[in-house]
Amino acid sequence: MTVGCKNDIDLTAPYKVVTIVYGLLNQKDTAQYIRIHKAYLSNGNALEYAKVPDSILFKPEDLIVRLFRLNASGEALDSIQLNPSMDISKDTGTFADQGHYLFKTTSALDPNFRYGLKIYNFKSGELITSSTPLVYYNYEFYKTPGAGTVNFNSPLGKGYTIRFYNATNAVIYQPIIVFHFTRVNLTSGQSAPDSVTWHLGIIQNYDAAKDLIEYDLPQNSFYRFIATQFQPDPNEKRIIGWLTFKTYAGTLDLDTYIEVNRPSIGLIQEKPPYTNLTYAYGIFAARTWFVKTFVPLSEASKDTLILGTYTKNLNFSRN
Repeated sequence: MTVGCKNDIDLTAPYKVVTIVYGLLNQKDTAQYIRIHKAYLSNGNALEYAKVPDSILFKPEDLIVRLFRLNASGEALDSIQLNPSMDISKDTGTFADQGHYLFKTTSALDPNFRYGLKIYNFKSGELITSSTPLVYYNYEFYKTPGAGTVNFNSPLGKGYTIRFYNATNAVIYQPIIVFHFTRVNLTSGQSAPDSVTWHLGIIQNYDAAKDLIEYDLPQNSFYRFIATQFQPDPNEKRIIGWLTFKTYAGTLDLDTYIEVNRPSIGLIQEKPPYTNLTYAYGIFAARTWFVKTFVPLSEASKDTLILGTYTKNLNFSRN
C-alpha cells in the first residue's frame, strides 16, 4: 500500500474581514485603550504583507467604538465614546507601525458596574459586543505586610508570607516586590536611587467565598533573588531602602485567555481559539493593581543583606 498526499490545495479562501480586539479596563488608569485590527491571509509572503498598514489596520472612520455602563439587568445606563488616538507609538518590528492607532477614552469608570463594549463596522455591517466586570477592593488590600517591618527570614525557618484579601471579580493574581536602594559611587561620591523588581508566581482563586489569599516566600528566597540582580563592585556602595508590594489582579475571562494561550507541553499541540467577543477574536476583560509602598525592612533583614551568605559580597549598607 502506498501512502501519499497532495499539496495542491488552495488555502486562500474568499476575502472576509476578521476582527481582532484587545481591551483590558482598569479604573485606576488615567485612560482606557481598545486595540482593534484585522487578521489577514495572503497568497504571497505573509511577512511582506505584515509591513503594509492596510493589511492589519481598519480605517478609523469605518469604526465606532463605545463603552456602556450596565445595570444588574444588563441594560445600558449611559455610554462613553472612544476616539482614535496615536499617543502610544507601536514598537518597530515585523508588523507595520505607520498609522498605528488605538481607541481611547479618559472618562472615569465606576467599579460598581459592569461595562459593555460595542464596536460597529460601517463597512462590513458587523456589530461586535462583549462585557466585563471591573476588579476592585474597597478596604486595605494587604493583611501582610501590615504596619510593621518585613522580615523575609522567619525565626522559625518558614520565610515570609504575603497575605491579601480576595478582590471583587478577581480570580487571577500576580504579586511583585520592588526593592528600593541607593547606589553610591565610592570614588566620586555621587549617588542615585535605583530599584529591582521581583516578579512572583501567578495565583488563581476560583472560590469567591475565600476571603484571604496567601503567597509563601521560602526562607532565603528574597536574598537569593537579590544575589541574581547584582555583581560585586568594590567601587559601589548600596544603601538599603524600602520595599513596594504590588499585586495585579484580573477577571475570570482574562485568566481563561491566559490559560488557553499558555505554551503546550503535552503531545497535543493544537489549542482551541478563545474569545469572549461576538464576531471577533481576542479578549475584553479587566484588571487592576493594589499597592503598598514605603514598607521598611526589619533590622534582621538588613543584617542578612549586609552579612548573609548570598549577598555579603554586594556592599549593602544601612547608610
